[in-house]
Amino acid sequence: MPITVAERVESRQVGSGDNPSAEFQYVIRGTGNEQAALDALEAEAPLAYNGLVRQGCNVKPLADGSDFWEGTARYGLMSSKPKEVGESSYQFDTGGGSMHITQAKAHVASYGAGGATPPDLGGAIGVTHDSVEGCDITVPVYNFSETHYF
Repeated sequence: MPITVAERVESRQVGSGDNPSAEFQYVIRGTGNEQAALDALEAEAPLAYNGLVRQGCNVKPLADGSDFWEGTARYGLMSSKPKEVGESSYQFDTGGGSMHITQAKAHVASYGAGGATPPDLGGAIGVTHDSVEGCDITVPVYNFSETHYF
């Protein structure tokens, strides 16, 4: 199966001002290898966007053992001068991610059809005849990096 890279709907986050930036989100599928997913993303994401240059790309798996990856390409201004000894740079992102859960955090109530007593599923989500399917939820993600130049 070939590796495919598709930009997510509503993926573009763009900022303006003294330090303009952009971030595009992608879905990569067709490989279980993170380096292959990253290589495919770097080949697909544009090198520049509206005068901003691509600063970097990263990928993370959408689920354990799957061939689906979430990729991000970040854009910013090209550095006009190299960093000097003693300088530092910081980057942070307060975006969101997804997590697959199979158990509810809390159970409020159960209702059976026609007043019948429903089975006790122990808080399992998406129970089928022979498995628990669960669901995907959005969770907060905080990424921070700090670079010091020696």
